[in-house]
Amino acid sequence: MIPTIHFRRFVLAFFLAVFTIPPSLHGKDTPKGAESSVTVDQALLWLPANTETLIVTQGPFDLKPVEPADQKAGQSPPLDKVLQLLPCGLPNQQKSNPLKSLKGLTVVFVMEGARGFRSPKGLGLIPYDGCHIIVFKDDLKAARESFIEALKSENSEDELVAGQKTYVIKQKFEEDAWNFYFAIPRPNVILTATDRAYLEEVLKRIAMKEKPTDRALPENLPEWKHVDRKAKFWGMRHYDKLNAKNDPSTPLTTENRAANVPDLKAIGLVFGYDPAKENLISVKYLSDNQDAARIAARGWTHETEGLEPRIQEKVKGVVDISVELKNERVKGMFLMVFLAAVGHAVYI
Repeated sequence: MIPTIHFRRFVLAFFLAVFTIPPSLHGKDTPKGAESSVTVDQALLWLPANTETLIVTQGPFDLKPVEPADQKAGQSPPLDKVLQLLPCGLPNQQKSNPLKSLKGLTVVFVMEGARGFRSPKGLGLIPYDGCHIIVFKDDLKAARESFIEALKSENSEDELVAGQKTYVIKQKFEEDAWNFYFAIPRPNVILTATDRAYLEEVLKRIAMKEKPTDRALPENLPEWKHVDRKAKFWGMRHYDKLNAKNDPSTPLTTENRAANVPDLKAIGLVFGYDPAKENLISVKYLSDNQDAARIAARGWTHETEGLEPRIQEKVKGVVDISVELKNERVKGMFLMVFLAAVGHAVYI
């Protein structure tokens, strides 16, 4: 179960974990002019078949890092900005921010695929294996060169991954060593990854001339029946039984861990949010457990922090969790619980 925490501690932990990962990216020379537009369905085929979590932010939107002026004292960044940047895998450094060289470029969509969630050695964001796909409307052109120039001072190592020139940045956060891999396989596509093997498979699948015979999160999974692909921000998690022993956020255990509520019959979850339409974010928890609604309530309800979602099981095995983001306090606690739910728990 997610512990009840003080909101100010959450703000600091979340901001550090999500927005201060320093990146570098540089790919082999790509042909001038962006290739034909990439769709969400096409990018989904690039992800390894054993991907557990999928997060999508749909555009178009202009890529803008969180600026100091965006964040009021004692508050987290605006929710729409958080949800835009979360699947990017890109940082928000306040002093030297390479992301600023891409500021203003139009993003068509961003997709994150992740797996292999595991406990950190100390505090901070839990490690994971994944790749963040950023698809721009146009060829990066001059912005690409400016971005590369902004990264040359980084202590990066370059290597070939699946024939693609890739830059590797090694950093230590808290007690964990992280490797960040960056590549530009197409003139309007940026990949940022946390695991070499995951990135290698993504690059190989991008290069395939024929459609892969397998894919991440296939359409026959029950979660897809509840996904609103028209939402600005949507995604899903299909719990991985094979990694359950290592994952502090999975319900597939009898143990109460740092970021879970045990449920051996849990299947997955789906989420969606469209800030232009409503101030509600919807999560659906799928489980064959007869106490699924009670289990969901344990994980998502934190009255002392103002998080009191509406929880209903209208359809057997599908628990609807609706959160009204009515104030900063609720938003902060929701983000903490949500991050854990999708495998990105933060230890504080």
